[in-house]
Amino acid sequence: MKKSFLIVLFIIAGIIGVNAQTDKGTTLLGGNISFQTSDGTTVFSASPNVGFFISKNIALGAQLIF
Repeated sequence: MKKSFLIVLFIIAGIIGVNAQTDKGTTLLGGNISFQTSDGTTVFSASPNVGFFISKNIALGAQLIF
């Protein structure tokens, strides 16, 4: 079940990435989420990011890590 879910998730992410626009004035949104459990310890981390294209294929942005 987990393997099927991950495969579908990667396919959806690939489709979204194919339709990306990198023209001046567009916004870039993204990030990572991680969840791990081991020996009774649970770790959750997230790092969202946002950017703004100042010209074609050049973006300025920021990333938060928590």
